[in-house]
Amino acid sequence: MNRHIIFRSLYIVVIFFISVLIISCTKEPDTIGLDVQPPSDRLGTEFTDTTQILAFSVLEDTITTNSLSQNVVGWLNDPFFGKTKASLVTQFNLPSRDVHFDGNPVVDSAVLVISYRGFYGDTTAGVNFKVYEVAENLSSDVSYHQNQSIQTYQKALNYYPNQYQTTQVSSPIYSATDTVNPAFRIRLSTNWARQKFIDKSGDPEIASNDNFKSYFKGLMITADDARGLGHLAYLGINKSTTSGVYIYYHTNDTVSQTFRLLVEDDCVRANLYDHANYYGANSQIRNQVVFKDSSLGVNQLYLHPGGGINTKIKFPTVREQFKNRRVVINRAELVITNLVPNQKGFYVPLRLTIAKNSSTGTYQFIPDDAITEGEDYFGGVFNQSTNEYRFRITRYIQQLINSTTDDYGLTLFISGRAVVGNRLIFAGNKPNILTSRAKPLRLEVSFTYLD
Repeated sequence: MNRHIIFRSLYIVVIFFISVLIISCTKEPDTIGLDVQPPSDRLGTEFTDTTQILAFSVLEDTITTNSLSQNVVGWLNDPFFGKTKASLVTQFNLPSRDVHFDGNPVVDSAVLVISYRGFYGDTTAGVNFKVYEVAENLSSDVSYHQNQSIQTYQKALNYYPNQYQTTQVSSPIYSATDTVNPAFRIRLSTNWARQKFIDKSGDPEIASNDNFKSYFKGLMITADDARGLGHLAYLGINKSTTSGVYIYYHTNDTVSQTFRLLVEDDCVRANLYDHANYYGANSQIRNQVVFKDSSLGVNQLYLHPGGGINTKIKFPTVREQFKNRRVVINRAELVITNLVPNQKGFYVPLRLTIAKNSSTGTYQFIPDDAITEGEDYFGGVFNQSTNEYRFRITRYIQQLINSTTDDYGLTLFISGRAVVGNRLIFAGNKPNILTSRAKPLRLEVSFTYLD
């Protein structure tokens, strides 16, 4: 056999093995192109950002607010969304069993102290924070919601009930002996502290935590009003080394002592929010979310936390758009453009999130979400340089095109909406605001036809 025939035979064998390799690596249509080179580098790739979007903002029903990572209290007079009142209800534990106060104790002061986690709004605008004693049993077997009504006794426990309090999160507190981190502090009635706790020395009511929680059901920390824009304080009352109710007292021998009530894992805690049904919001928001004029969503859309406002999104024509064609979605991004610049204390949310709607009204994960694919893939983080949020929803769009089942669309939320105050006003798919005409709500899709 001559050399030419040998090389030709080897060439045929190599081509055969390459062909087998290519065939064996062929992916299903749902996954082709999702993790390869950018669309601009791919042959045969097409692009569109004109997919029809149906979007409108709605009032949220309820959110569960038990045992959150932080709690929120305060009052906002938002120029767009109107009034928001945020409240915290919490139980307390005794520092020990069978509490006794010896030596004829005299209460000097009582103070509610809670660690700060942050704030939202104008912290220089005073808020009239109020503290009330809870009048109903709180149960760990109950799911508490943002719009729940919790009964309290009518009289506020504040030592200074008319005080408007600012929030100084970054300013430490100096004393003659120590420097401590800033904290949310409200002085409480000394008469209440004496009658409720000190006078019960040795009684069954303060002999165990179970007895104590039946006797003292907890506190509600809320707000009655604010000057100017007001603000919300983010609090870390749980597992804090400093948070609690402090009762300072002295005895016959003038010895100063401290009795502290604690908030621990078995203490029920919940956030409550009141948006006054958005009566104080501007007319565009009210007409869309209260009076349910969904057509207004083409111009502006809204997200408001605390069980306030979410936005529904659907792509009603995307199946028709690729009808009777074999198509691979290489990349699909939902792009959201902020319309209101950050102002002092009023910042847009750091992150948004999306869930899939079900036929029963519940929410489901989408195949692209952060739990499945990671935060870097999914997106939803605010980009300050572009003034945008971007979500990669490639797999969701591919499945939507391939499927014939009913589609109930998506819901857009503020991430952590139960524990933050940040709100968002963003462009609809056909905004009439001059500055946003070039950046509507849109779906950017890179795709490849296989036929």
